[in-house]
Amino acid sequence: WMVGFGIVALFFCLGTEVFYQFSFGAVSIHPLPLLAVGTTLLASVIIPILFAVSPAHDPLGLSESGRMNYVYAAEFFLLLLVLHVRLTLPWLFHGFFESYWPLVLIGVAFIGVVVSEALRRRNLLVLAQPIHRTGAFIPLLPLLAFSIVTSEVDFSLLLFLVGGVYGLLRVLRRAFVFGALAGMAGNAGLWYLLNRTNDYQFLQHPQLWLVPAALSVLLAAYLNEDKLSEDQMASVRYFSLSVVYVSSTADIFINGVANSPWLPLILGAFSLAGVFSGIVFRIRGLLLLGAVFLLLSIVTMIWYASVNFGWTWLWYVAGIATGATIIFMFAVFEKKRAEVLRVVDGFKDWEI
Repeated sequence: WMVGFGIVALFFCLGTEVFYQFSFGAVSIHPLPLLAVGTTLLASVIIPILFAVSPAHDPLGLSESGRMNYVYAAEFFLLLLVLHVRLTLPWLFHGFFESYWPLVLIGVAFIGVVVSEALRRRNLLVLAQPIHRTGAFIPLLPLLAFSIVTSEVDFSLLLFLVGGVYGLLRVLRRAFVFGALAGMAGNAGLWYLLNRTNDYQFLQHPQLWLVPAALSVLLAAYLNEDKLSEDQMASVRYFSLSVVYVSSTADIFINGVANSPWLPLILGAFSLAGVFSGIVFRIRGLLLLGAVFLLLSIVTMIWYASVNFGWTWLWYVAGIATGATIIFMFAVFEKKRAEVLRVVDGFKDWEI
């Protein structure tokens, strides 16, 4: 009964402060009750933590999972304490806090994640689990309230920071959902940034929009390879790589090599990365896909040089080099047939 009456009185005081704020635009309060309410709220934060950490002081005798609710109660009273200070001492929240409140919340989320990990390693799960869940939820608040409460923070920066929080959670907890949230937030931040430009819209440079997303999906698949079947892994791999190569090729045709001569080089770099990755990881489809688009990149550069610079002799050089390569390959095959056949048989054993 004492606790119940105390909670009713506390909420009456806080409700009065909120009423004064909405009715008069300010809360006029004597320092003594201001301090009394603040001290009560601070005690309401500390005492549940004591109950959670020390089973001997728990008046209800709850289990470890049950005592986690004390931590949630402490977090709730901490929120009320911040509300009380914000209403009665508003000058403390002017300046940086008023202009950059999303950064403050992201900072609180980072601290919560780090603290929860430190507590988990000390085997204080009764504190670590609730703080971890709260730290994972807090980054969603500035995203939901960004269009309602004004701030000086750029929305792209906010999305990148949210992605950083969930990326840290993915590294620490190895949970797929946090990795997915980090990838979505990071790519959304990039898309929002590109959408505000005049020269990097989706139909102007599709690879800037699609390549990071495709690589994020590919990275997520490899990080969760043990949860995917071989066919699922192959499907995700080739879908992601096809998006990378096709978007880079589309970028070349949209902008033209004359205006953007570096685009074939980018496609060539992606293709070489695919070729070497296929060799290192022994994935035959990755090797073949990279080789095809590498050839496309080379042909594109030769065509550009012949059309814009009049270097038609490059076609003859490319033809002669191709013929010489074919003859050389046949010669190697005839001279070292057994070794070549052994390499081909080994190539068939590579992953699809």
